[in-house]
Amino acid sequence: IAKLEVDYELQNKITEAALKLAKDPTVAKSVRKKRKASYQKSHQKLKDLEKKLNEFRRHQGKTPVKHHYSSVEGKQILGIKPTIL
Repeated sequence: IAKLEVDYELQNKITEAALKLAKDPTVAKSVRKKRKASYQKSHQKLKDLEKKLNEFRRHQGKTPVKHHYSSVEGKQILGIKPTIL
């Protein structure tokens, strides 16, 4: 579970960085499009890790990991419809 927690935190940092890059208005549209796709991919990986980590945590009687709302805000900023779990 400790490795999953470290992986989750690392992926969260990657997702936050991808969001910052995707919001950069100074780059060409094609670059923004690629960065948006990169952000979406990293966000999905973060959600998958969060789901897996929460399954382990529930099994051990611990509280689940909280969602990182910066990703939801990022989706709104990028014009992506947020998915509700």
